[in-house]
Amino acid sequence: MEQCGRQGVMLCELLPTRGGDKLVYPSLPVEFGVFEALRVLTLLLIIIPASVIDIRYRIIPDRLHIAGAVLSLPLLLQSKQALVFGINGFLVGGGVLFVIAILSSGGIGGGDIKLAAVIGLYLGYGVILTIILAFAAGGIYCLVMLVLKKARLRDTMPFGPFLGLGAVFILVFSIIV
Repeated sequence: MEQCGRQGVMLCELLPTRGGDKLVYPSLPVEFGVFEALRVLTLLLIIIPASVIDIRYRIIPDRLHIAGAVLSLPLLLQSKQALVFGINGFLVGGGVLFVIAILSSGGIGGGDIKLAAVIGLYLGYGVILTIILAFAAGGIYCLVMLVLKKARLRDTMPFGPFLGLGAVFILVFSIIV
């Protein structure tokens, strides 16, 4: 296991990958640069409330989608490469869930489609892995709920929290690798 450089921080022991200490210390802008720090923090400011609201009310407000898109603009406009990265992620994230919604006759809500598109602005093609992880986590959750008889096969579930979970996993993975 790698040394973290500072003693007494238990989280370091949970992150045996080189660079894991970057997740622990508050020097995020120094470690990653201002744009990377803003990307992480802004995406978290969107997916956390989106997840909580989706769990409580089964809807993700358009205000969050719009805020996420608007707040991504300074990050996307820093270079042509960043703009292409974000636009591709937006189209892929929203497009994949849109196709699934059509094929499943509305099994995915519009808020989830828009949330995936916004996540794509921040993660680019990483949104593909985000969606895969979201379906895996959501499937496991549903299976557990069915086994425990806390849900029935026809019940619906909020998908936003699983998209958020997948996005956080991709963010963490992109930081420590």
